[in-house]
Amino acid sequence: MIRKLLGVLLILLSIHHSHGQLSDGSVAPDFTYVDIEGNSHTLSEYLAQGKWVFLDVFAVWCTTCVGQIANVEASYAAYGPEGDNSTVFLALEIDPDTMDDMQHPTSDESYDWLNAFDYPIINDTQDFTSLYSVFFQPAFFLIRPDGISYFEIPPTPENLAAIYATYVPGCTDLTACNYNSNATEDDGSCEFLSCSGCTNSLACNYAPAAILDDGTCEYASCADCLDPGACNYNPEAVNDGMNCEYETCAGCMDTEACDFDPEATVSDECDYSCYGCMIPSATNYNPDAIYNDGSCYVTTDLNSDGIINAYDLLLYLHYHGTINQVADFNTDGISNGTDLLLFLGTYGQWASE
Repeated sequence: MIRKLLGVLLILLSIHHSHGQLSDGSVAPDFTYVDIEGNSHTLSEYLAQGKWVFLDVFAVWCTTCVGQIANVEASYAAYGPEGDNSTVFLALEIDPDTMDDMQHPTSDESYDWLNAFDYPIINDTQDFTSLYSVFFQPAFFLIRPDGISYFEIPPTPENLAAIYATYVPGCTDLTACNYNSNATEDDGSCEFLSCSGCTNSLACNYAPAAILDDGTCEYASCADCLDPGACNYNPEAVNDGMNCEYETCAGCMDTEACDFDPEATVSDECDYSCYGCMIPSATNYNPDAIYNDGSCYVTTDLNSDGIINAYDLLLYLHYHGTINQVADFNTDGISNGTDLLLFLGTYGQWASE
């Protein structure tokens, strides 16, 4: 009975923070213990895996320990394997006088400790009380992955959440791509490549998503002629390459000109020397002309036979493109008025009286 009263007294003292257990913020001593199932548990190995470790320190005769089981179960559901799986839970029975006694009476009734926990029970805790300076029950320690220990009573999920908030590993470098503003501890994960690139919007390789400029900006590959009127205009160019030229695509764009260039895109001077008088008897006859421009100046005696008659008229009409044959329409070997009348009857229209 005296031992039980002493245990209750120590619990009250611990609640009022007058206990002498391992202080908050201290580095938790490492240990290796074997549970009642024969499995080994090493604190440092769990921490190396990035796990938190929750230590439920109790004694089989501790009535107050039974009162905290509901809080521990709630925290186990939140942070254990069925919760966020961030934490390894271990139960440590620290009374050396109750070895292998998992159904020891707690006050007036026996309590089945074997079915009290869903996590490993360690009954042979050896030097734990001296390592953690704890000689009372219950006691609860939550150890961060970096080894820093915190003591908490009662161990509710809400109270433990405040401790979890003290350790958020991540990148704390403001200039890193993966900077985490919520991180409390730098975990060495900072990286500077995934968000780096050219940050100049005028560069050919501008990367809109880049945060860090990596010095790779270049301006040549997208530089070319920006003038739509130039021969080498490049509609995909971003920067002016100052290389516009207007000669290779220049040419005459007049379809009526002698030197019309169907491939020209820039207008140049046109040549019309292929136009002229195509009547050989005209005084301004142009033997190089391809197209008759109607400029012929001729005398009335077109055939230069000393006689001005219908033959001259028919010859004139032939030269000017009105008819495409010579003056002898009736093919009698003579060009005269009969041929003219035949021409008028074929191509003309008599005026009515």
